[in-house]
Amino acid sequence: MSATPIFDELAAMYLAEMPDSRERLAAMAAGLPLPSIPLPSPPIPEPVPSSAP
Repeated sequence: MSATPIFDELAAMYLAEMPDSRERLAAMAAGLPLPSIPLPSPPIPEPVPSSAP
């Protein structure tokens, strides 16, 4: 099973730029977040108990 040419091209660029690219590419292909590229995330509000005054 082969990836699309566009994906192959992106993967080649990705592999060329990242020293630990094989792990990153596997994570990217699996849809996992890349640990060394922190994305800004909105603060998660803490749930308020319904019994709170």
